[in-house]
Amino acid sequence: MTTMLTSWPKVGLRHLTIALQHISGISALEFYRAAADTAPKFIARKFDQPETGRIPETGGTIVNTDIESQIIALEQKALERWAKSDATGFLDLYAPEVSYFDPFLPKRLDGRDKIKAYYDMIQSRVKIDHFELIKPKVQHWGDTAILTYNFLSWGGNDEEFCWNCTEVFRQTPQGWRIFHSHWSFDTPTDVRVDEAVQE
Repeated sequence: MTTMLTSWPKVGLRHLTIALQHISGISALEFYRAAADTAPKFIARKFDQPETGRIPETGGTIVNTDIESQIIALEQKALERWAKSDATGFLDLYAPEVSYFDPFLPKRLDGRDKIKAYYDMIQSRVKIDHFELIKPKVQHWGDTAILTYNFLSWGGNDEEFCWNCTEVFRQTPQGWRIFHSHWSFDTPTDVRVDEAVQE
C-alpha cells in the first residue's frame, strides 16, 4: 500500500481517494491514515535525509536531532579520552586532510600526521580532572555538520580554563569525520571593537 501511494503521479487527492476505494475497497479514512504515514518517508527521500529527521528550514539548514546527538557524542567521547592524556580519540575522528588551529601554535597545521606529531609532544602534559561542554550547537547541511561550543576544563589546582571550539564534520563511508578543527581561548577583552579597528 505504501509503495503504491508514493509511486502515483500528481493527481487530485479526491480523485486518488476515489480510485483507491474503487480498486482496493478501502475507505477514505483508511486512505488518509495511509497517506499521513507515507508523507514523512516521501519527504525524507526527496531531501535525502533519514526518515527520523525534519525537512529543511528557512535557509536550507537541516535540523536533525539524531545527527546532532551523534556529533556531540563523538566529540564528548574524544574529549573524555583527551582528559586522560589519550589523543587517539580525536586522531581517529580526523580525516587525513584535516586542518587545525591551536592558540599555542603560530600557524595552521595541515594533515592528521602533523597534528599527531604535535599531540605526541603535548598529550602527556594534559591534566584535566573534569570538564563541561557549554551550549553545544550543531548546524547540518547535507553531508556536512558544524559543531560549536564553549569548553570549560579544570586541572589539579582547580584553575578554570575557558575555550572556544569549532569542529567541521563531514559524513564519509567510515562515518562522521572532522575536516577542520579550530580552538581558541575564551578571553574577554576590555578593548572596544571600534577602538581596535582604529588602531
